[in-house]
Amino acid sequence: MIVVFSGQGSQFVGMGKDLIDKYPLTMDIFEQANNILDRDLSSIFLNGPEELLNNTVNTQLSIAIMSIALFKVIEEKDPNFIKHIKLMAGHSLGEYTALHLAGVLSFRDTVLLLDARSKAMAKCSQGNMIVLLRTNIDDVSNLISHYDNCVVANDNGNGQFVISGLQNELDDMIQEKEKYNIKLHKKIPVSGAFHSPLMNNAAIELEEYIKNNEIKFNKNSIPLLSNYTANLIDDHNAIPNLLIKQLTNTVRWRETMEYFNAHHTEEIKFIEIGPGKVLLNLAKRSLNNNFILLDSQSMI
Repeated sequence: MIVVFSGQGSQFVGMGKDLIDKYPLTMDIFEQANNILDRDLSSIFLNGPEELLNNTVNTQLSIAIMSIALFKVIEEKDPNFIKHIKLMAGHSLGEYTALHLAGVLSFRDTVLLLDARSKAMAKCSQGNMIVLLRTNIDDVSNLISHYDNCVVANDNGNGQFVISGLQNELDDMIQEKEKYNIKLHKKIPVSGAFHSPLMNNAAIELEEYIKNNEIKFNKNSIPLLSNYTANLIDDHNAIPNLLIKQLTNTVRWRETMEYFNAHHTEEIKFIEIGPGKVLLNLAKRSLNNNFILLDSQSMI
């Protein structure tokens, strides 16, 4: 069994409402997070407004906490669930969820780290992000080479690339894209150029936060893949640096899918845990036929 955790963009107002009545532990997890943060975060993702939920200081924590709650509900229904997991990965902020559930970070430290990360990223409000669709890495690389401040933020595979950069350069890129065999694009409602050098100040701030606070990184009990390397994390002491590097570098999700294909040729379940199905949709186009694709809702 391979388990992956959703990243930013899968949130929606009302996520978690269907779980609260059926599974009391869901509200317990939400309240624990509220107490750690000393603010009522759960009311934002349960009730909105959408504009407030889509602010990255709320979005990242909301998705992570919702994903953790879903995992715990699945585990409550099947206490042996975690024993069957061969590998974990998470997309961007989803990597923090994976780190917690693999035993690297406590719940408290996960919440505090994501709070620090999202606030640091929100301060770097320069720039934005767009998605380029139905294209390939060569054409994308050719296009962005003409712009000084644009990079591939997410290499999601199968013709989907998220580009981070300054807004004026992204606007020009949209106008010029067809010259480089790229016909489709989509704007993303985010507040910065995530996973790019424009996040350098956020990376510095996160590094200082980790150094100055008693954040403990334990050895993972389940194998984990890193966004930064697209390879197994073989030393838990390297994890802080991997998380810092993740902020300014590409999320290598295409290579992560290639790793799954290369190392798992047997029939195996692939489960996305989170409020959406973004990673499942990518998996449908990237993974071999031996993977059985499931979402967290089908597990509860």
